[in-house]
This record gives sequence, C-alpha cells and structure tokens, in this order.
Amino acid sequence: MQLDLIILEGDKKDLFIISDVHHEAPTTDTAEEGFFTRVFHKVQQAYAALEKRFDYQENVCATLRHASELLILHSPDIDPDKAGERFTRFLDRCQRKHSRWFWVDLVLALLGSLLTPIPGPNVFFLYPAARSLGHYFALTGARNARQLEVVSYKMESRLNRIRGNLNHLDKVGLEIEELQELYGFSKLRALLERL
Repeated sequence: MQLDLIILEGDKKDLFIISDVHHEAPTTDTAEEGFFTRVFHKVQQAYAALEKRFDYQENVCATLRHASELLILHSPDIDPDKAGERFTRFLDRCQRKHSRWFWVDLVLALLGSLLTPIPGPNVFFLYPAARSLGHYFALTGARNARQLEVVSYKMESRLNRIRGNLNHLDKVGLEIEELQELYGFSKLRALLERL
C-alpha cells in the first residue's frame, strides 16, 4: 500500500503528516461471530479510541508499518536529499524513543498484571499494556520505513503557502482542500489548526 507523507518545516522541528490508511471492515455478521472474535473486535475498538489520544507523530510512525511504498511531499525550498535526511532523522528519533518506552511500559504492565485478582478494571495493567502496544507499532513502523525499496520525493508548492499562513489558515483553505483530495489527508486542516 502506498502512503503519502508531508514534511512541513516548523520553527523548532519538522511536522510529519501521513495520509489515511483505509482498512476493510469485517464482512461477518456480529450474530455469527464467536465469543473470541467479538472480544477481539471490542479490544480493537477500545484501542482505536485510545490511539486518538496518542501523540500524532507516534501515530505517523505506527501507520508506516502498513506502507509498501512511500511518497514524501516537501516544499520546493528543500531538495529531495535534504527531505530524505529529515525523514531519516525522524525515524532515528522514533526508534530511540519508542524502543525505550516500549520496555518501560511493558515492565509496568507486567507489574500491573499482579493486581489482576483485585475486582474492577485493572488500569495499572491495561493502560501500560496499551501504551506498550502503541510504542511497539511505532517502532515497527520506523523499522519498516527504513527497509522500503520504493520511496519517492515530490515537491509540492502548496506547502510553502500553507507554512507561511499557519496563523491564517482561511487564506490557504483552497490549498488545504486540494492536498486533502489529491493525497488522502482527511485530517490535514484539523492538524494544522493544532500547531
């Protein structure tokens, strides 16, 4: 699956925005599902709700685990070699951060699992376990992105205008809509508003 990635240069660090991944919904009827399948779908839904609260850059890294091809969009101010270097630095940061936090959260989840006999939801196990899984996905995504054979770069002039008008997104509404339509960035405007 090809994913598209925007490098948006910031004052302090670059922001990486990734296109949406569309998974096919399960085709089975819930009445025909077995107990374990229903539990698995409930866990998936709970994790997806929690994942929305994770750092967006972590989700970018985690999404990269689905990529077989990558198109990196960058402004004309950056040549493709520099864009590649910035992306590689991003992957390095992700691997260092998420490998460390994966182990920390895994140990916390294992310690929290000792509290399982106590009645009620075991948040001392569930939250660190979910965070550990999130860090694992991000780590896997960074590793996958390093091994991709098809990585292409494309200059996108709309990014210059967007970067210059981050405080006045109404002025670049058309450019944002065009990028959303062309490359599948459904949350682009919402992400830019958070900057």
